[in-house]
Amino acid sequence: MKYISIAFYLLVLTFAPCRHGAFAAEPASNADIETLRGEIAGLRSEMSAMREKYETTIARLEAQVNRLGSGTCEPAAPMLQSAQVTSSPADERERLRLVAAGALGAAGLETTTGATPSAQTVTFKAGELGQQALNPEISMTGDVIAQFRSQEDVREQARGTFRSLGIHGECYLDPDTRFKASFPIQEEGTEICEAYISRVGFSKDLNLTLGKFHQQFGVVGRWHQHALDQVDFPLALRRLFGGPLEQIGVSFDWQLPAEKGMGREFTLQLTHAKNDALFAENTRGIPCLLAHYKQFKDLDASTYLEWGVTGLTGTNDRWNVGAAPAISIHDESRPIYALGFDLTRLWEPTDRMRYRNFCWRTEGYYLARDIITAAGDRDTARAWGAYTNLHWKLNRILESGIRLDYYRPDSKPYAAAITPTELYPNALHMVSGHDPYEFQVSPYWTWSQSPWVHYRLEFDYRKGHNMEQDDRRITLQCIWAGGPHLHDRY
Repeated sequence: MKYISIAFYLLVLTFAPCRHGAFAAEPASNADIETLRGEIAGLRSEMSAMREKYETTIARLEAQVNRLGSGTCEPAAPMLQSAQVTSSPADERERLRLVAAGALGAAGLETTTGATPSAQTVTFKAGELGQQALNPEISMTGDVIAQFRSQEDVREQARGTFRSLGIHGECYLDPDTRFKASFPIQEEGTEICEAYISRVGFSKDLNLTLGKFHQQFGVVGRWHQHALDQVDFPLALRRLFGGPLEQIGVSFDWQLPAEKGMGREFTLQLTHAKNDALFAENTRGIPCLLAHYKQFKDLDASTYLEWGVTGLTGTNDRWNVGAAPAISIHDESRPIYALGFDLTRLWEPTDRMRYRNFCWRTEGYYLARDIITAAGDRDTARAWGAYTNLHWKLNRILESGIRLDYYRPDSKPYAAAITPTELYPNALHMVSGHDPYEFQVSPYWTWSQSPWVHYRLEFDYRKGHNMEQDDRRITLQCIWAGGPHLHDRY
């Protein structure tokens, strides 16, 4: 309205001198003209003051933007000055609150928008009471079996075993390093199953792992026992290696460039050779070397294919020569070689992956161990085995499958026949030419009560030639997991 009045007065002044024409106005008095001039002068003065104020404000804002851009802005100062102006010296608590607000600045408090300093709502923040966020994630697993057995010359026919109470921990030590550990508590005692750190991005496409871990010999050798699809590890893996290779060392994992649409990975592990089945005569502590190469590809939206090869080498250096009581020690380094092959094909429809899938997995193992015989001669014991596993997911909670195992040890004429089951560096204690071998058939069914509790029923039939007596077992298994990791494979 003020600017409309100004415009009106200007029009009056413009047309006031006109005395001729149809629209000529009446002459204005001197008093009216002086009044109008005074109002115009006041408006000019007010507009000049507003322009000066705006220019000052813009200059201050530009200076603050420049300070923020250079990182030299001190946001606490204006707040503190405002607090000093508006605070009352008589109110000690209010004064201290405003001083603290100015000292903390924007990083230490939250204020209500548009409020004066005396009406600000200040929220003090500190992290000392939130240290539980630094604790590792801890999970626990339980593995209990009840087994019924029928085997000639074996008196025990049933037993219950609490195989392990597993304690699993995991946390990130920093953005690039992750720590994982697994401690199975068994009836015989407790040991470290795995405890290692993984450095992600150690270099381009390379991850580094340090500690004790299950080595990457094949596929299932990397898994924990409670996370298997069956009750136990494959027969050949148990016969040749005594189970999974758990050793201390370093692992380098490379993500290689894709080739012909297939992803590729290469793993190289250098570990302390302490596996009793392979390196019982390694007294010098010479490490063993393992290499694993893997390729994988999505054949279509629902089918996945993976295959890999593994090689392991190490040495043994001390041998017992002769027979009791005239046993002598013979020192000589003899190599040991192990080879493996694995193939996995998984069909899992993307729209029904929680209800249907089919997996075929097979692995083969070969072991050649150079030895010094009891007669002091050099020889090589060779053994091999394999398994194939068919696994179906029938619906969301029910799975079924069958595993076929085969194992063929070596036989030597110099191996003393102590018992039909003991092995002499992977050579059967049996007269040469008896063609020893054994196979096992294991159908199983798994019911998942929930993602945390699984029940399994398995039947194992093992038959051998010049080895153990036929063995039949029915196993009931219950596995449960509590914590964020559920039934992690490794």
